[in-house]
Amino acid sequence: MSPPSAMNKCQKAYGNSVNAVKERAQKDKTAFQHGFLLALINQNARITLKRPKKVSMRTSTIPKIVMLEIQASRVDVLALASSFCAKVHEKEITEGVPQQTADRRFNKNIIAFTQNFIFDTCLELGYFFDSKLSKNSMKSIQTERIDNVYANGSFFASQNDILFIGRKINAYFTELLKNKRTVVVEQNDQFISSLLENYFNIAGMAF
Repeated sequence: MSPPSAMNKCQKAYGNSVNAVKERAQKDKTAFQHGFLLALINQNARITLKRPKKVSMRTSTIPKIVMLEIQASRVDVLALASSFCAKVHEKEITEGVPQQTADRRFNKNIIAFTQNFIFDTCLELGYFFDSKLSKNSMKSIQTERIDNVYANGSFFASQNDILFIGRKINAYFTELLKNKRTVVVEQNDQFISSLLENYFNIAGMAF
């Protein structure tokens, strides 16, 4: 058996430490929650997505939300996120945070800001949540981690439902962006609507 120090070095090299595995699992959960919330929003909105410059090979990739169009309202989500996070980035550089670290935090904050934005959008559309904030950190924006979803005053979806649907939506978006930098997901996209209707009918819940 290899000595502990050698094993630790091997685990670190391959990203198999307990913390690394937990971090990847949480990134996947974030991606699936992101997909689930966008599926709910798509019933009322046209969504423009953009493929990130870097695509992870070990975790699910979260597409950037460029635009949400609900009726006559158009919201440039990416511009809002970039503007807010750029101010945070500038403040960190001024306070002496290394450029590389600030850049990495900027990208994480873009995802967190967007996640919070679509969470709030779902609230405006009439959904409610049992959720808790992610761990408070000076390094990045906190986000809501959802346990249960309610619609029309009734229980709608559990965390297992969120992860199941979200995984499929994330895979669908990834496929759409495979050979394109940006795509437009029309309101009531056929794949998304069918997935939601079929799943929740099977689960005995009306969508």
